[in-house]
Amino acid sequence: NFNHYAGASIIGQFSHLYYLQSVITTNTPSNYTYESQPLYTSELKNGRELTFRPIGYHFTGEMRFTSKEILMDNKTIFQAFLDSLTSAELTVIDIYNHNYYPFGYSVIAILETSHAALHTWPEHGYASIDFFICDEFQKGLKAISILKQLLNPKTMKCFYIERGKESTDNYKAIEIQS
Repeated sequence: NFNHYAGASIIGQFSHLYYLQSVITTNTPSNYTYESQPLYTSELKNGRELTFRPIGYHFTGEMRFTSKEILMDNKTIFQAFLDSLTSAELTVIDIYNHNYYPFGYSVIAILETSHAALHTWPEHGYASIDFFICDEFQKGLKAISILKQLLNPKTMKCFYIERGKESTDNYKAIEIQS
């Protein structure tokens, strides 16, 4: 009856959590107990509140640009997006992109640890990002920081939420350094 966890790559997608303890004992056959002590993690956690560990981190952001030039260059947008993910050690499984008429661009990456997306509206000098990272929080921050550095927006606002909690209405603002 071992616990089997499926989830984030932080624990390698699947994990068995064992709780074993060795102790020095001076028991003799006359004082051995035949009652079992908790061995399985499922027995140990019964009735206890477990510390929450997020399933993943969902980052959303908005970038504003003074010039629409870079937002019209889909090849540069694509490469900056891809470089930001790989530089943060996020593994891209597949990538899809679409050019809109007369302009606008979307690029979406399926990651080993979830997904990332970037959408542009050159006519408004605007781009949005949506990264869901089931990996280390710092990898998400690094990817967004590199993207900011490569695209150099005039302003950027980012928020994140820890996914897997009861509530999804607690987005937290974060400062992205470039």
